[in-house]
Amino acid sequence: MHPRLQSAVAAIALTLSGTLAGLAPSSIAVAATSGALTSIDNPSGGHIATVSLGKQPSLQAAAVAMLSRIHQSFGARPTVEQVAEDASAHSVTLFFTDTRNGQQVSGMSIVSAVPGSDASGAALYDTTARFPTTIKAMLHRFGTMKMPAARNSVAQKAALPPLAPPEPLSTHQFADGTGSMGVPADWTLRGGGGGSAVAVGPTGKEIVNFNFTQSALVPSSTMGQMLVNGTGIYPNGPLRENGLKSIVLMPYTGDPVEAWSKSWGLMAKQAGRNIAPSFNLGKVTRTGPRTAVVSGTGVYGGTTRPFVYLAYLNITPPSSLGQWAMYFDYLIVPKDEIVKEGATASAVLASVRINFAVLNGHIDEQREADHQRFESEIANQQALDAARQEGTDAFIARDQANADAMQSTAVGFEHYIAGTSVVSVDGVHSKPIDSDLAAALVQANPNYQIVRPGDLIKGVDY
Repeated sequence: MHPRLQSAVAAIALTLSGTLAGLAPSSIAVAATSGALTSIDNPSGGHIATVSLGKQPSLQAAAVAMLSRIHQSFGARPTVEQVAEDASAHSVTLFFTDTRNGQQVSGMSIVSAVPGSDASGAALYDTTARFPTTIKAMLHRFGTMKMPAARNSVAQKAALPPLAPPEPLSTHQFADGTGSMGVPADWTLRGGGGGSAVAVGPTGKEIVNFNFTQSALVPSSTMGQMLVNGTGIYPNGPLRENGLKSIVLMPYTGDPVEAWSKSWGLMAKQAGRNIAPSFNLGKVTRTGPRTAVVSGTGVYGGTTRPFVYLAYLNITPPSSLGQWAMYFDYLIVPKDEIVKEGATASAVLASVRINFAVLNGHIDEQREADHQRFESEIANQQALDAARQEGTDAFIARDQANADAMQSTAVGFEHYIAGTSVVSVDGVHSKPIDSDLAAALVQANPNYQIVRPGDLIKGVDY
């Protein structure tokens, strides 16, 4: 890791201007409402304290109440060093320093204040000298803990029962050696190869798809018009029919969420199907200019049976011929099966491992085959004057860009499910670090940037 990144967590001491108005030292000592910190020792070092903060009028008020609890517990007033707020999740992360039993302490406080429910808070702390090395383990332990229960009876009635633990997974290698996926005994691996995989659950409606690729053409482009009109390399007949069943005609807007929402229905219509799944957008998190994480509910095509889904989206910009691509990693679970199969589906998706050395070899072979096919099509189709001017070098470059995007997407998703991020400073990329720490660094110092999946560098980040 770059030295500046390595020492950042322990050494950074910026007091942010404009962070949580009213969070002045005098306000930190405000009298607390009911509830005191309940602390446990983390086996590998550090301490984790949780508390129910009761009803709070705002996220800011909840943060102040949490700092008041820390003040009461430690006996000294905490100093807020960094703040990272996630308004969509109604949460804020505070990095603070304090003194406890005569020792300098550094900590991270996570506060949640969802409207209509009791607010809650947690503090993960250790001595300042040890905090940078123990925070990751504390975060992992914290992720397995239950926060103090909210006292909102309406929220409690609406809450789902706890998810069943994930079933044991057996690792299955892809037939071409490009990766593997863990699948339970009552699930089926329907396909694995080319760095992609599909697994189906016991009812046939639980679906986990890693690196699903959907090719697309801009309808008004050179290649799009050939497919629309049945000319050039897509003459009327089997070639055009196959093209309409595998390549979606869709304008490129640069919005991965729109691509996800619209491509399913358009693809079904082109293929002559009257049914397609419908997706209602719930939470949308933009992770980059062409990437996003979405979740929500939907309905299976041709049925009224609802499902819950989570999807990681990435799209590539179009070539001058109008070709572009979508890469989706997603899981779909029937709503009435979510308690039984939800955690298992998530574990299956998180289990994918890609062998990039083997995948690169397959990509090179496919690129050469595409090169030969492209040259053959150019030679035999007089209608491809524009494509001929584009040249095979551009075709190969586009294929290379798509291949790199596929690999970058896979690596980016692995970071997402692991809760890590790559941070850059002065153009130097760090090793993966915890996402909360990465967010705090970026919030505190504009020189730090979280590297988007599409900007991961081959040979450096993977």
